[in-house]
Amino acid sequence: MQNALESFLTLSLKMNPAAEASTAAAPAKAEDLWLGRRAPRYTSYPPAPFFHAGFGAEDVRAMLAATGEDEKISLYIHVPFCERLCLYCGCHMTVTHRAERVERYIKALAAEAALVERAAGKRLKIACLHFGGGTPNIMEPRQIDTLFEALRRHFDFSQNPVLAVEIDPRVLNAEKAAAWARGGMTRASLGIQDFNPKVQALVHREEPFEVVERACALLRKEGVTALNLDLMYGLPLQTPDAITQTAEACMKLHPTRLALFSYAHVPRLKPHQKALEDAGIPGKHELLDMDRAARAVFAAHGFVALGMDHFARPGDALFLAAASGRMRRNFQGYTEDAAETLVGLGASSISKYRDGYAQNEKDIARYEAAIGLGELATARGLHMSDDDRLRATIIERLMCDLSADIAALVDSFDVPLSSFAVEFEELKRLETYGIVALEGGCVRLTAPHRMAIRVVAARFDTYSREGANLYSRVA
Repeated sequence: MQNALESFLTLSLKMNPAAEASTAAAPAKAEDLWLGRRAPRYTSYPPAPFFHAGFGAEDVRAMLAATGEDEKISLYIHVPFCERLCLYCGCHMTVTHRAERVERYIKALAAEAALVERAAGKRLKIACLHFGGGTPNIMEPRQIDTLFEALRRHFDFSQNPVLAVEIDPRVLNAEKAAAWARGGMTRASLGIQDFNPKVQALVHREEPFEVVERACALLRKEGVTALNLDLMYGLPLQTPDAITQTAEACMKLHPTRLALFSYAHVPRLKPHQKALEDAGIPGKHELLDMDRAARAVFAAHGFVALGMDHFARPGDALFLAAASGRMRRNFQGYTEDAAETLVGLGASSISKYRDGYAQNEKDIARYEAAIGLGELATARGLHMSDDDRLRATIIERLMCDLSADIAALVDSFDVPLSSFAVEFEELKRLETYGIVALEGGCVRLTAPHRMAIRVVAARFDTYSREGANLYSRVA
């Protein structure tokens, strides 16, 4: 195991442009093969835009009933409310200041949990639980307690699940921190994005360093010591120097993990983002400079790059999972969670089963109405074919490991390697420009910028070739 860890650490450092001078940026011509191209971020395969309405509640009930008696699953709870809209946001959310609206939604979540238990025929064992949004900590302490009471009635928490919550530091207080701790929170992800006051004002997320520092202190006081910080680059007014300052400020908060997301500008899907265009969206080469600047700070403070945009210290559970090839990717991003089944509760939430995906109704009122009638709120989904499963496995390994032994994977599916002759032919062009290395049936990213893996993975995607305009640009 030690040799495996050393090999992984060596590879991670070699791929970090801040760690070795030899990993200079690829020539502009090579960059043009991936930089600025549109591709999914592959939190699922097939990608969510290809789910369809021919998949419904009956399909979900069958998949829930097929879960094993001793199977451990992941549970995702979507809380789609925020107190204010951040202009960069690409999440499914709505602004509200009405406590009764949140109250009604929590009742629907509790009722949906009961429907899932009934369909499964058992209380499913929870290995991991993730609250996302929106702003989960918009809930008041009493509401948090009420929701956990309902979840524990309908799910089995005896496995002491990892419990992660996405936290908006601006709306966290001591009482809410204590309530989340009572519920069993073990990890918190705090949205930072940028500490530059001008950027914060532009994107409508005023969040001084002191506010985040206080939130971290409140969480640690309640015993939550695993803290993730989420940063974003590619917003108007951002510069490499300013990103460096934000990254250095984050180090003062002593996080255990970091995420460095590139801003996804998709105003066709999120019209409010268009308001940022007057301030000027940075160009693709500017984005590279910002990404490198942040990574240099992280590397200098001992963080190791994982996947395309996550970072952890050696010894962290995510680092160990990545080092042993066990890191996974799902709708919550990168995770050490090994569960094959992910059940999503709430409006727009997505579930992953062995045989496919299911997404709930996005409209909150329609979601609540369906649940109120005693029906699962499934709006669309997809049954996976054998080819989907194989390609999903290849893409996940590429996204997690930045490499994939295609020959071994096709063999495990009893499929000839020649089935991917077209994909390998396309990859040869990327190899010519030093973006990937092809060794036998293996594919390995060699470009110094990790986000390029999205374009490599897209070579194995048979769905998105005709729908590239649905996705953000790679940078």
